[in-house]
Amino acid sequence: MDGLEKAELKDRIIKLIQEQSTNRFGTNALDRELGSPTKSTAHLIMVIEEMIKEAPFVFDYSGSRNMGYTINCNDFTQDFLDNDGFVKRFDEREEIRQGQLIEQEEVDKDLKNQRVKNKWQAKLAKWQVYTFWPLFLLGVFGGGYSIYQVLNPKEYVTIEEFQKFKESTQKATAEIKDAVQ
Repeated sequence: MDGLEKAELKDRIIKLIQEQSTNRFGTNALDRELGSPTKSTAHLIMVIEEMIKEAPFVFDYSGSRNMGYTINCNDFTQDFLDNDGFVKRFDEREEIRQGQLIEQEEVDKDLKNQRVKNKWQAKLAKWQVYTFWPLFLLGVFGGGYSIYQVLNPKEYVTIEEFQKFKESTQKATAEIKDAVQ
């Protein structure tokens, strides 16, 4: 018996005790009056217990699970039936459940997207670690070399010295050419 069938059965029970408000119904009498709607009287007792948990103010009851329940209508029974009873409550719970399922699907989808995003961020971070240290060491080496160059400048050749070197190499080249010929 699914949820809607149980809600309809609960409404049938409430309508029955409202229509025959002068009578008190025991579990066996309810089972007979309703035409044995459940598999057994034990199942009917479980349905009545659910009714007591969901809406204890709707009807008067006495008894226990072992002895069976005796139920009768009270002042709130008709108001409850006018507000569509247990079927409306079931429909409202079902709508809420559907909404929660849709929200859960969205959350699951967001989590999946976040996992993919995190996967790519982890790969990028790993790549950054691998490329950071070599570049860092290259930068430190370059900076150290620059500081060394500033502190130990090379002596540069003046134009006059270069001219003298150029002339001496040209003379040496000319002497070698003359010697070869």
